[in-house]
Amino acid sequence: MHAFKIAALAIAAMASAVVADNCFEGYLYCSANLKSQGDYTSTIHNALAARGQPTDQGAVNKALFACLLDGEIAFTQMCRGDCINEPFGTQRNDHC
Repeated sequence: MHAFKIAALAIAAMASAVVADNCFEGYLYCSANLKSQGDYTSTIHNALAARGQPTDQGAVNKALFACLLDGEIAFTQMCRGDCINEPFGTQRNDHC
């Protein structure tokens, strides 16, 4: 029983660590910043496809996303040039 409690606590700690890697609600992110902080690859693809946007690597690199509640993202725009990454955690929006 003691081992079960330890395992449960370890799982809870790992789950909170995953949440801590999410984007910050209200900020804009390029895909590279999202992917550097969590497993956003499939989420990025799904967000682009849901808005009828291309999902090839070139499009992914130019896409800008809004961070929503609980680390969810929504596609906001496709940059004509590069999507510019601000250092993650600086409380500045990424931008085109």
